[in-house]
Amino acid sequence: MKPRAGIPGFFFADRDNRKKKLQMEKEMKDHPKIRPIMAFPFKSEKGDAICLRDPEGYSDATLVINHATYFMVTLMDGSRNVGEIQADFMQQTGAMIPDDQIRDLIGRLGQVLFLDDETFHLHRKKIEEEFINAKTRPSVHKGTAYPASPEELSTYLDAFYKNIRQTGKEKDKVTGIIAPHIDIRQAGTCYAAAYDRFRKSTFSTVIMLGTAHCNMGQHRYAICPKDFETPLGLLPCDHEGIKAIQKETGRDWTDGQISHRTEHSLEFQAVFLRYIFPHSPIQIIPVLCNSLEDLMDTSQGPMHDESIRCFLDALRNLINRSEGKVALVAGADLSHMGPKFGHPSPLSETDLASLKTHDLSLIRQIEEGNPEGFFKAVQEERNHHNVCGVPNIYAFLKVMEGRRGQLIEYGQYFEPPTASAVSFASLVF
Repeated sequence: MKPRAGIPGFFFADRDNRKKKLQMEKEMKDHPKIRPIMAFPFKSEKGDAICLRDPEGYSDATLVINHATYFMVTLMDGSRNVGEIQADFMQQTGAMIPDDQIRDLIGRLGQVLFLDDETFHLHRKKIEEEFINAKTRPSVHKGTAYPASPEELSTYLDAFYKNIRQTGKEKDKVTGIIAPHIDIRQAGTCYAAAYDRFRKSTFSTVIMLGTAHCNMGQHRYAICPKDFETPLGLLPCDHEGIKAIQKETGRDWTDGQISHRTEHSLEFQAVFLRYIFPHSPIQIIPVLCNSLEDLMDTSQGPMHDESIRCFLDALRNLINRSEGKVALVAGADLSHMGPKFGHPSPLSETDLASLKTHDLSLIRQIEEGNPEGFFKAVQEERNHHNVCGVPNIYAFLKVMEGRRGQLIEYGQYFEPPTASAVSFASLVF
């Protein structure tokens, strides 16, 4: 077909673009590149294995592979073709793997969307567009981390409240809480201990600070301007409060809202808020906090970062203007220890006791309302304990302006297949 007059080379250019796209797709297949996939050791019935999952939730697949296969996967960094993967694998292991088996593995990884290829890019674009255009943020984890039906969920949560201990200070006015964000099945009583202290509060808006477990890029914070769905009903978003934050800082903090799509650290808080306030017109401002790992080597502290400073100042000002109508919640776990989280040795009972001692020293800084002391304690060990709640606990303490807290409950969840543990706590302020 010849190009029409007046549009010189149009069809040739289109053909060239198609050829370029096909070439790019070919290169992706010939030089496979694995996405940032979570990998952790796992003890199966067949022996030691590696479990692969997508931390960003674009794929719901779970692959359990042996250590040799995992090593081959690590060679798929986009710089090697199949022959080079084969050669490097043989050089390191002494085993010669046929190239058709390597291609089969590449195909399998592509099918479950673990490869950074054109198929994944198209899938991600579709998913993200659907989320951005949606009016509400769905309950992603219902039916797995907690029951999907309202009746079953209410009964499920009721059971946790029967187990909580009374502390003797239940009449004190609570303006903020730190609760876990680990799976509710592992820490339900610890959640309930914190949220029970909110029951008699009269605030109209809750700022929820969650840990971002997926890649937020350069965003320090990301607000989701959507109502949150729960099986017990919607939690409406405080759009006026978000506008106030945007206006004061001169920034659009909703730009990174896609990071909320599958994040559990705030979804679990939403479930408990709707449970304890079933008929209240309470609103939420959902905020995800990015990692502060890039600040571990600095001597000036997080508040030297202008974006951190201006955002936290805006949250504090919003709370102060509200005259007690805005409360603060942080969904934050503490230490993550063991082989699942990159440590060499399985955890023993002695290790778990030492972990508790370590955690209680951090909790003392939190109870004292000392954000700089808390961050410095983590910084001194370069976050060896993988405290994933660092960014939102720090933000919580800065916004609370030195108010003191009280530890209500501390717990650890030990996972036998990986000989690893996560610790968590509930505190009220």
